[in-house]
Amino acid sequence: MAKALALTSTIICKVFKPTVAPFLKEDLQVVMCHYPMVTWNRKPYGSIMLHGHCHGKLDEHNAQSMDLRFDVGIDGTLANLEFLTLEDIYNAATEKISQYKFNNFAEYARNNYRSAVM
Repeated sequence: MAKALALTSTIICKVFKPTVAPFLKEDLQVVMCHYPMVTWNRKPYGSIMLHGHCHGKLDEHNAQSMDLRFDVGIDGTLANLEFLTLEDIYNAATEKISQYKFNNFAEYARNNYRSAVM
């Protein structure tokens, strides 16, 4: 009898502070997982979701979505076959929220997510 293979993935939640990364204008809450998620820890409070797995196939969906979700795989549009720094990711997320005229991630999330979960 064949055994079922259980696929699991580690989820990492990290807060980066301006005292450690001087280019940050605010705390940056990041959730990282190999797979993309529809919802993640602290999403309604401005955390961003970084994922791989999709090889750039969700880049257009992520760009059109209001979600602060980014495919950081090396073959995605954001990385463009280069390694990404935290500053690259922060700049991409800041650019996304500024398109909607928001200045920080918490304000962006308050206007886009929180009413849906409260």
